[in-house]
Amino acid sequence: MPAAICPVIGAVGIAGTTLGALPVVGVAALRDRTPVMSPLTVAVAPLIGPVTGVLAGL
Repeated sequence: MPAAICPVIGAVGIAGTTLGALPVVGVAALRDRTPVMSPLTVAVAPLIGPVTGVLAGL
């Protein structure tokens, strides 16, 4: 039954990624700089939540 909440965990992962990226972009904008984030990090981060949830449910 706990594995049934994996989609919720995935949504939280996407929200967490967004909340993590926003301060980086915000601070860069305030300092008139270009934010530099690895695209791989931003792309993989939302997948870590669901994968962790599925593994925990096994």
